[in-house]
Amino acid sequence: MPLILLTYLLTYLLTYLLTYLLTYLLTYLLTYLLTYLLTYLLTYLLTYL
Repeated sequence: MPLILLTYLLTYLLTYLLTYLLTYLLTYLLTYLLTYLLTYLLTYLLTYL
């Protein structure tokens, strides 16, 4: 019985960590892309206006 509980806890922790990491990475990538696009657009506008 305790072994089953241990495995359950481990899988729960792993899934939680994976989801947390994935969300963190996705948000980081999205913010990075958005900032890059905004800077690119601003430079483009400043140079061609």
